[in-house]
Amino acid sequence: MKNNNLAERPYFVLNWREQMAAALFFLGVSLLLLPTFWPQPACGHDFLTHVYRVAQIGLNAQEGVPLFHQWGQHFVRGYGNPIFAFYAPVTYWLATPFHLVGLEASSALRLVAWLAFFLAGWGAYNLGRCYFTAVPAFIVGLAYLFAPYLLYNATQRGAIPELLGLALLPWALAAGILALARPRPRQIILAGLAFGLLVLTHNVIPNFGLALLLLLAIGQIKRDNGRWHVWPSFKPAVAIILLALGLSLFFWLPALVELSYTQSGRTDAPFGAGPEFGQHFLPVTELVRWPQVTADPTLLNPPLYRYLGVGQSLLTLLGIGLFLLRLWWRRGPVTRPALKRSVVAWVLVVFVTLFFATPHSRWFWLHLPLPELVQLPTRLLGPASLAVALLAGLPVAIMGQWLGSGSQPGRWGRNNLALLLGCGLAVSVSGWPWLYPVRCDVPGVSAQAVAEAMQWTDSGQVLRWGGRRIGRNAASLGRPVAPTGRFNAPI
Repeated sequence: MKNNNLAERPYFVLNWREQMAAALFFLGVSLLLLPTFWPQPACGHDFLTHVYRVAQIGLNAQEGVPLFHQWGQHFVRGYGNPIFAFYAPVTYWLATPFHLVGLEASSALRLVAWLAFFLAGWGAYNLGRCYFTAVPAFIVGLAYLFAPYLLYNATQRGAIPELLGLALLPWALAAGILALARPRPRQIILAGLAFGLLVLTHNVIPNFGLALLLLLAIGQIKRDNGRWHVWPSFKPAVAIILLALGLSLFFWLPALVELSYTQSGRTDAPFGAGPEFGQHFLPVTELVRWPQVTADPTLLNPPLYRYLGVGQSLLTLLGIGLFLLRLWWRRGPVTRPALKRSVVAWVLVVFVTLFFATPHSRWFWLHLPLPELVQLPTRLLGPASLAVALLAGLPVAIMGQWLGSGSQPGRWGRNNLALLLGCGLAVSVSGWPWLYPVRCDVPGVSAQAVAEAMQWTDSGQVLRWGGRRIGRNAASLGRPVAPTGRFNAPI
């Protein structure tokens, strides 16, 4: 029986039956993550900040303020804060309806975080199907769903908007790849909508998405009769970017115009007390490793677990090796020009993103606008995790082709099942240590609590919920120390 785990066409359009089967599969896998979010949330550094923003939008709705209003009128002790005019709001828009129908603000935000993992796995499967058949694409989805950086954002860091942005990134790229391959109005509009939603989800992740789209457009450049056809390859990408920016214009244009009126450019305390990019470089030896679990996770400064998955990385290296071997043999569809360019592009993404996450890239961070576009080197682990997850499907595709060549139908199915179980377990286990975070109780989110929240979160310090301060003394920043038990008002 002929078996080919590398898609015959470079870009594959899924039918609704396969989409529903993939959705059910990743929904079932995502259920394994529910105990990570309930009954208590993880003590994420940024989680409480986002909880109060959801609560503020809920209070706006209860007081008759429009849902899309950009003014947080209860923040800063009732003086108000225009945070929603500058911070991408989709995460809060998704969580607020759950909050208004009865869920606590914390539970509503955790529900969005859990749904983000479901979308991440399902979206990565769709991205994988652009290059592979179903079995390798399932590995791509599992590798991304259990990517340690995504789990770190959900638990230890509590950066739910970035998590949701990374979950939507493979959907936008899959739509963009299809539009590049088949530049029809419907495909371009769908891709523009996907990237427009990405712009409204997070302030940094869209920069990665648009850069990756342009890179993939470069891979589409064709040569005919000795001439390179550049513009026909870039035209769909330019149309997608213009449509995405046009759809999100109401958010980013006023933010850019009014940014000069804010105090974001000040360097004096507490305005300049935010994280510096030089503090967030990762040594090369720390890019891929198993987390070092401390005996006491409640230590004053517990280690930050920001790595690539061990299983994902091993499969990526194996896939690159097998790919080079197939190129040397010059056999099979793996040598198709379209697939070769795509593999080279994603390998390039891995090496470039990891390079800029290490101290060796310090010169570029000092002389290029990377702090404004990326903010922190560790954020590059997001696109690196997606690229590694995609390349993790490559060895599965090649090995499936080898094992299935000339096999009987039943044996071919067993080989694919063995690959799915073995490789799926390898990438899943790589994310398990992040599924057991330290838990914290969420304080009340009444109007008074929301009004006082910015008093102890805007300096970027790590605080113990309930108002007990961990880290630097508030007096050093000219701020009063919050008393214990300050936020105990009912929801």
